[in-house]
Amino acid sequence: MRKLVGVVALLLLTGLMFPAGAQERPELPCFWRPTSLTEPWLSADVPCMEQVAWPPELDAGAFTSLAMSPDHVLYAASPLTGEVVRFTDEDGDGLPESPDAWLSGLVRPMALAWWDDALYIYGGDTISRHTDDGLSVIVPDVPGDAVHAGGMAIGRLAGEPEARLYIGVNAACPSCETGLDTGGVILSYALEGGEPVLVANGLYRPTELAFWRGELYAVDTAPAAQNAADPSALGADELNQIQPGGFYGFPECAAGSSCEGSIGPVYTLPYGTRPTGLAGYDGADMPALTGNLLLTLGGIDMGLDVAGYQLAALDLETGLLRTLSPSPNLPGDPRYEALPTNELNWRGVGLYPLRPLDIIVDDRGWAFIALGSGRILAFRPQSEVVY
Repeated sequence: MRKLVGVVALLLLTGLMFPAGAQERPELPCFWRPTSLTEPWLSADVPCMEQVAWPPELDAGAFTSLAMSPDHVLYAASPLTGEVVRFTDEDGDGLPESPDAWLSGLVRPMALAWWDDALYIYGGDTISRHTDDGLSVIVPDVPGDAVHAGGMAIGRLAGEPEARLYIGVNAACPSCETGLDTGGVILSYALEGGEPVLVANGLYRPTELAFWRGELYAVDTAPAAQNAADPSALGADELNQIQPGGFYGFPECAAGSSCEGSIGPVYTLPYGTRPTGLAGYDGADMPALTGNLLLTLGGIDMGLDVAGYQLAALDLETGLLRTLSPSPNLPGDPRYEALPTNELNWRGVGLYPLRPLDIIVDDRGWAFIALGSGRILAFRPQSEVVY
């Protein structure tokens, strides 16, 4: 009887705090919310992780890119289905949980970016823009490798009069020269399209781009061929700060290093971590993340070792890279404290086998993460209400 009374009291409290149809309502503490997660294990630096969506009815193999509109509608690119899926917040709790196949019939949509009142879509060898007037192709023929489109970001570099659209184009082969025809470059376009401008070359797989604090950053992966014969000569995956006209060393320089005339990375990651997503965090509600670049490390399976499969935060000033997940959820617990992230993944309390593919941060300071199989997670601040 006492248990029944407690349940009724909780339901009454929930009903008072969350009136039907309310658009603005106080948050329950994370552990009370039905979307909260206890796995994958999460660093204490992040107060709350929640399930946003896992829509099997859409048969989504993976969402490779996320974008958020100013009214907090979430968009996800699904290259395997040729769709852009839209997630709206029907219950008003701040998490966009209700999906619909908003755009279909696209050719391998890989990267999304929102700017002003338009969603930009990069995939195959085209760039499209969707506004209230509908969908239009603004770049019909992206040069380079159209099979595996790279990342996309929109912003204004120092000295530019207006914002432009930047894309990464993957190199056509692990040893070929880079350029407009062969890829391994970053190009820019006017927001209305037109002819490309070569911004930087000497990259291999610029899978994600992000503007942060007035600078353009790009992640890059080492060619698999570097691992073929000599394990001691493994290349490094990279985070690069993009400078107009810059050459970043591929294929002449070993990944993770610089040689004469090239620009070296601002941070290197071990081979196989394969960074896939990148977003700067300047929010105030999760102060442990403020001033960090957030990364999804897609990973690779190498025998018994599992590299990557992590969410991480990088402080460029100190060079400190922290794993946010998987991370022991009881700091100081001797049973888990010494376990590396690949061991946590093998034990089933990490992200593996779902590969993290993208991360974005919205204007509220909430982070959204796309995983394999169509799963989307969110980092959210904890409620200020104390019970």
